[in-house]
Amino acid sequence: MKLPRLAGLARLFDPGLINTMPAPGSAEFNGAVMNPGGLANLLTQVAQNGGQILLPTNYQTLANASGQTWNQASVPGGIAGTVLLRSGAAGVSDTTDTAQNICSAMSPLLVPNLGQPMVQVGQTALFIVANTNTGTLTVVAGTNVTLSGTTTIVTVGTRLYQVKVTNVAQPNIATLNGLTLVVPANAAASSTNATTCSAATLPPAPTATGAPSPLVIPVASATGIIVGSTLSWTDPKNLAQSGMVTVVSGTSITVANPGTNGIANGAAVLVWNNLVTLTGMFAIAASTTA
Repeated sequence: MKLPRLAGLARLFDPGLINTMPAPGSAEFNGAVMNPGGLANLLTQVAQNGGQILLPTNYQTLANASGQTWNQASVPGGIAGTVLLRSGAAGVSDTTDTAQNICSAMSPLLVPNLGQPMVQVGQTALFIVANTNTGTLTVVAGTNVTLSGTTTIVTVGTRLYQVKVTNVAQPNIATLNGLTLVVPANAAASSTNATTCSAATLPPAPTATGAPSPLVIPVASATGIIVGSTLSWTDPKNLAQSGMVTVVSGTSITVANPGTNGIANGAAVLVWNNLVTLTGMFAIAASTTA
């Protein structure tokens, strides 16, 4: 199966300035960009505003008659920087992956000791969906994903989406073996929820390697806390602590690498989550696989 014909997409940026079919032997055919025109300006602006831009380099196909979730199982590599050919269904609704998983796919690097993907607020990627189903494809938001713009793709149509990180689960502190470390602060990040510890909790014994064991924190409310969230608090010795959530069991929250001093009853607990906005932008009325 060949890639859908998306040459018309470039013309949406600046008609006539981008030669989508260079002559064989020409400089453009050999890889040079003779006149980048509006496309280069657009990419420059996106990169400047978002810090980074991930262009589509991943091509995936998804053929299924029922609605699917665009996770690693169905769209290997994630939606960021991907061209997806969706087929095999009539009118159907597909759901995005969670913001946590989308951010993880956007960055192979992790914040030291925190385990969160090293993405930045404002970081962007392109996502292109070609709908060859026999009916309209509707996009549904996964956990902590916000949809903006047009969320449907007509049959035999293609739509360009912007994937944008709008918050990161990266408080500017982390802990390692009970010591407080400063990690690269993301000034634009903010906590997404807050709660309190409902009972003083002492840390369990360290692991065989001396690293802190996971800490189970009882909280007054688990609203907004999911596996992959980061919790931050000030411990009884007035040291800043943080840990990534590994288990949510009612209002009992397990965090990794929590330091060695536990948490006091009534201590404020901040919740940090990765957030992503998926914005429907340009569309092409027809797509083919010929």
